[in-house]
Amino acid sequence: NPPVIHRDLKPSNILLKDRSGHSIGNVYLIDFGSVQTVAQQEQATLTIVGTYGYMPPEQFGGRTVAASDLYSLGATLIYLATGIHPADLPQKDGKIQLNNLANLSPAFVHWLGQLIEPSLEKRFVSAQAANQALNTLHEMQLTASNLEKPAGSRVQLQKSEEKIKISLPPEGFTPKLIGLGAFAIAWNAFLLVWTGGAVSIPLWMSWFFLLFSLPFWFVGLGMLYQIIYCLKGEEIITIDRQEIVAIQRIWGLTLSGKKKMAREHINKLVKADSYHTKDSDGDRVYVPMALTIWAGTKEYTISSKTKEYLSNPEIEWLAAELSQWLGIPITNN
Repeated sequence: NPPVIHRDLKPSNILLKDRSGHSIGNVYLIDFGSVQTVAQQEQATLTIVGTYGYMPPEQFGGRTVAASDLYSLGATLIYLATGIHPADLPQKDGKIQLNNLANLSPAFVHWLGQLIEPSLEKRFVSAQAANQALNTLHEMQLTASNLEKPAGSRVQLQKSEEKIKISLPPEGFTPKLIGLGAFAIAWNAFLLVWTGGAVSIPLWMSWFFLLFSLPFWFVGLGMLYQIIYCLKGEEIITIDRQEIVAIQRIWGLTLSGKKKMAREHINKLVKADSYHTKDSDGDRVYVPMALTIWAGTKEYTISSKTKEYLSNPEIEWLAAELSQWLGIPITNN
């Protein structure tokens, strides 16, 4: 049997019967006067039917596929959630903008956005695919609700319907930092003596020694920066309905190099388990667990490579929270 395409799915064509208490009762779809099967469509003449605001772009050209009704379903759900006719909502590049229109979870908004994609390539291909994604979304919400923040975690997570913010505080004193600090003091003390001696000799000779010492000063200052960042540096990743932003701060001052990307480009959440490998010398090297948010060509990684105190349970917890909030399944690598 070829798929049946309703072509005029909208609120007035959906009836609810036998409603009681918290039950919605039975749902009926009516007005099948515009119904077309895929087989009929191949031989039909151009006839545009449907209701403006609920019709997908391809229907204006007389073309309909199984995914066309999904667009109309999405527009219907938007009307039910907002009380606003879809045609009256703001659009960008032909797509209805859902930001700040209703008190819906970001994950559900993400799913709804895929229903109303103007491009058929980006829309769910079938009702089964849309339903499966919705069920997966429900499972992710249950997983996140059952996974609590690990006891003793220093990671700060702030979450609301509008925004999720992950703050990774400074590492503080560690044995590695103490060793680095001692070496940095010795290194920079030697450079001070060297530079002082270079300044005391004749000017035409001192320029050579000063220029020679510049690369060593860059190394010394780099070590000092590492120490300060370990003591006072924090990393913050913020995702709202418009964008994802990652910043680094020291003493409350935002450093340059802010990473920013539009929220709609977030398409993958990858959790790479820890493992051992060998370096170029054949020595065994430990690679820690990492969580990466992909937004277009940019990646936002949370790992103990940058914050050594991060544990595997903390990364798994953050992965579940982000997966639930974004409505994106975790890809295990």
